[in-house]
Amino acid sequence: MTVKNKSTKNPKGAGRKKLNHDYATEYAEKVVSGEITASKKNIQVAKRHLNDIKVQNVLNYQWKPEEANKVIKFIEMLPDPKTGIPLKLELFQKFILSSLIGWQDEEGYRRFKKAYISMSRKNGKTLIINGLAVYELMLGKYPTDQREILIAAKTLRQAQTLYKMAYRQLNLLKANSQTLRKQLEMRKTDIVHIPSDSSMRSVANNPDAVDSLNPCVSIIDEAAGLEDTEMYNRLKSGMSLQKNGLMVLISTASNKLNSLMYSEYKYITNLLNEKITNNNYFVYCAEQDSEDEIEDTELWVKSNPLLSNKTHHNTILKNIKQDIDEQRELGEEQGVLIKNFNMWQSESSSTYISDKSWQACSTDEVIDITGTDTVVGLDLSKVDDLTSVSFCHLIDKKKIYVDSHSFISTRTPLEVKMKRDKVDYLKMEQEGYATITKSESGVIDYTEVIEYILDYEKKRNLNIKAVMFDPYNIGTFEQAMKTYEEKHKIKIKWEFIEQSQQMYKLSPVIKNFRIGVWNKEIIHSNNPLLNYALNNAVAKEELNSNIRVQKKSRYTKIDPLAALFNAYGEAQHLAFKPMSINEKIKSGKFSL
Repeated sequence: MTVKNKSTKNPKGAGRKKLNHDYATEYAEKVVSGEITASKKNIQVAKRHLNDIKVQNVLNYQWKPEEANKVIKFIEMLPDPKTGIPLKLELFQKFILSSLIGWQDEEGYRRFKKAYISMSRKNGKTLIINGLAVYELMLGKYPTDQREILIAAKTLRQAQTLYKMAYRQLNLLKANSQTLRKQLEMRKTDIVHIPSDSSMRSVANNPDAVDSLNPCVSIIDEAAGLEDTEMYNRLKSGMSLQKNGLMVLISTASNKLNSLMYSEYKYITNLLNEKITNNNYFVYCAEQDSEDEIEDTELWVKSNPLLSNKTHHNTILKNIKQDIDEQRELGEEQGVLIKNFNMWQSESSSTYISDKSWQACSTDEVIDITGTDTVVGLDLSKVDDLTSVSFCHLIDKKKIYVDSHSFISTRTPLEVKMKRDKVDYLKMEQEGYATITKSESGVIDYTEVIEYILDYEKKRNLNIKAVMFDPYNIGTFEQAMKTYEEKHKIKIKWEFIEQSQQMYKLSPVIKNFRIGVWNKEIIHSNNPLLNYALNNAVAKEELNSNIRVQKKSRYTKIDPLAALFNAYGEAQHLAFKPMSINEKIKSGKFSL
């Protein structure tokens, strides 16, 4: 496609200089120097870019800004759907596009196979990703023919927002180009580039609809709206043979902490903190680093990078302020943090423990629980809910390390159960966080639970102080244990103690556990099923300031947390009880 801009008159050599200019490195240098105010994550992203250029030979990827400039030039020729006038890209937008196109391997295939792009709403993220999709449709190199570009979202209406932008832009270009009229076939359902037999289409969150597709570029718009990973996994599987494939997740933050985007948010946080390595994952995350920054409009550019546009700065700032005022009048303070400042929030004020507080207790260190005093908590089910075993390991007098394991019934077909609960139980089993029952009936066999606890105890040489339970199904569990003892001719020496589920007895445990999290007396290693349970838990106040915890909806699960409450009911007394005189004498802390 050739488009002439007759109004542009560059002095001799200026066009060549512009073509070869390195916009991404310019942006990264300005961010690192502080000339451009950016979020902590985007400072890390900028440093990563600059460092990767220095070690590109070691990485086995080449940085080619001249290739990146081709997509920038192309997108800056696309007309604004509303005005028909081409829009100039901001430097941060050029950084994103340059990174996705300019980093290549020795065969010319793209380095970044996946991208996480997030910023506050109305900051032009759709403009750049739409431009990239159109570029890949018309000028993509690999494959040379039959390229499939998919735009996906939770609903078809959301997916078509981006698709309609592309449709409108190409229709405007076709009106002035006989060549494009011959090359493009425009339909409401798809756009076809006839010379290469390539297509672009939008799809809703319907995994079955993408099963037969083989996209080279998949864009999931408003990815925070996807509460399960089924469609994402199928898109990813469909791209498995693509040498130049690209998966783009694009969204503003949300209060859906069990969503695909939030899982990726935690992943990219570890990636940028260099706790994990993935040289094929690109990140751009514009967000406020803390709620304290909200009172300083000079820092809003961290989450609203379009404020860097000097021409439209005041208008954008005014619109953000107006939007904030309107939401606050409606009592939507959480919406302000999410939409205007791209900050992840718990789903409601009734959330039992915020994810921020819970993550503050997480650790990447390997905790040695060998030989620890341990309290086991049981939450038993048979069919629909999870049967969960949670552990409180008394690390010292000030810390309790918690973990959990769950057992999954297959009475309801597993595929249906995973889709309904929005949990990939197969993955949980592969990673060691769950066991899918092997019983022919699909009902959980408590023998599996008993064997798991025994194995867990033996491998770590634990001193199990108590097994805490609530009365539901405990008789069946005890019978299964008796049968197991008789079969294996052993005596299991666990002390069983009931943790009453009466409100006035359980409420103090629930409150104390939350206080333990706030005081960082609880530590954990980000067990995903336990995280899932915490994110589903809401606190409901009862009479006399008692509280109980319930799940947010019918099909979400909090069983690992319920089991943990049972264990914590006893563990808190063992861990934080005052030292006896003999213990003080032994520790040297006793004096008169």
